[in-house]
Amino acid sequence: MFSWYPTTTTVTPFRLREPDVTVAGQVRATGVWLAESGEAHTLQQIDLYT
Repeated sequence: MFSWYPTTTTVTPFRLREPDVTVAGQVRATGVWLAESGEAHTLQQIDLYT
């Protein structure tokens, strides 16, 4: 069984760009969570542009 414990999230606006500098998406928020084993991990909300 896999358990996770959300700890915090924060707004982290950051644009993702293609090599030709067109915007491919944007990171909206980043969160940190702890696994049952005690390992820390991150999770990001990313809006992709088409």
